[in-house]
Amino acid sequence: MSPEISVIIPVYNAERYLEQCLNSVLRQTLQNIEVICVDDGSTDNSPEILKSFAATDKRVRVIRQENRGAGAARNVGLDAAQGKFLAFIDSDDFWDPPLLETVWNRITQTDSDVCMYPNGIWDERSGEKQTAVNTLHEAWLPEEESFDPKTYGSRIFQMASPGPGSRLYRRSMIEQKGICFALQHIAEDMPFVYLSMAFSERIACVRGSYAWFRRGMTDNLSSHLSKYPRETHESLLLIRRRLQETGLYELYEKSFRLAALTSSEYAFWRIPPEILSYPQREEMLEELGIGDKKSVILYHGDGATASGTALSGVRGKIQTFLHQWQVYGPDYTFRVMSESRKRHKK
Repeated sequence: MSPEISVIIPVYNAERYLEQCLNSVLRQTLQNIEVICVDDGSTDNSPEILKSFAATDKRVRVIRQENRGAGAARNVGLDAAQGKFLAFIDSDDFWDPPLLETVWNRITQTDSDVCMYPNGIWDERSGEKQTAVNTLHEAWLPEEESFDPKTYGSRIFQMASPGPGSRLYRRSMIEQKGICFALQHIAEDMPFVYLSMAFSERIACVRGSYAWFRRGMTDNLSSHLSKYPRETHESLLLIRRRLQETGLYELYEKSFRLAALTSSEYAFWRIPPEILSYPQREEMLEELGIGDKKSVILYHGDGATASGTALSGVRGKIQTFLHQWQVYGPDYTFRVMSESRKRHKK
């Protein structure tokens, strides 16, 4: 009998958390799954841990490759998958037992291609679970349990964060559309996630945290962005190109522009200008079709700069509001404000 879900786990030097991750997957209430662990050239005890789990549970399959990055490892998992649906989890994260059954029920009952769900935060320093603020964006979501993404094309990419571990995917759709991960060090998941949303016939949603990712570890995103300053840009170009090739760009243009603006600005703030000059940034924005926003993204003036920090307090809030209005428009600004107010009421 074919598994209902293929769970794909890229593994690289994860010995500290790997057992908890695997146990959380294998103890899911939905048992008809396969677990594909792609060891991306680990040099610690991860291979031995994987070998032990594979010896005691036939649902675990281990594939070993030379170190090529998480995107390449996930692609290897995609090629090996036999399940009707695909789920992803990083080797330092973990799930509560009902997760897969909950999202599987929703995606099958609604006949959807993708089912989104929120991730909570496990704070490594405090040992506490917290509600994540950025994985499922309530202010952008429709009220329906499932929906046609084309009906909400102007905001489809703002509904959830671009991490693959916050969705369940129908494998046949992923294969038919030729969706895969970029072979990069960062932002490798953006094309997979955004294109799966754009190419879906129907998308479902589950509200309620059953998946947890760790926060408070030593990994530094700013250092990765500085080391690979163009990779976020390359992922955005790939998405834009695929949307244009499939005749979907006009439908999703507004949402893509918003995603490109927020992603570019996020990266630019964290990359020093001596690594990525302002003329280079301008050229990148022009390539993405958002060159009309370059003056307010690259040169903020009093409140912040592309490599600086925002003001704090009331003045900072006003500066942030004006900046968001100027760059992203009133719809985005008011939705962000609404989501922030709801979050602070909890």
